[in-house]
Amino acid sequence: MYINYSIKKFPIVHVCINDNADVNNDSYDEFISFWENQYEKKEYFRLFINLENLSNPDLSLIVDFTKRMRVLKSKPIQYLTFSIMIVQNTWIIEILRQILNI
Repeated sequence: MYINYSIKKFPIVHVCINDNADVNNDSYDEFISFWENQYEKKEYFRLFINLENLSNPDLSLIVDFTKRMRVLKSKPIQYLTFSIMIVQNTWIIEILRQILNI
């Protein structure tokens, strides 16, 4: 699972997640660091996430993401103002429903 993101149009952050290999999860770590740093820098941002090319997510990363998201959601100020996701795979949609209901 590979994550590519662009901040060229910040505060809109374009994110593409696909099935390409990311052996050491470097792309995931980089993206999560970016996200958490926005809260440290107190910068508002928006996510536009394209999941059209994701069919086989790394479940261990989903667990890690869920834990980190809980921490960020507990913060008094939410710097992520909103996110838009493009998803076609019904299995991915169901996983997202479970994560986003946390």
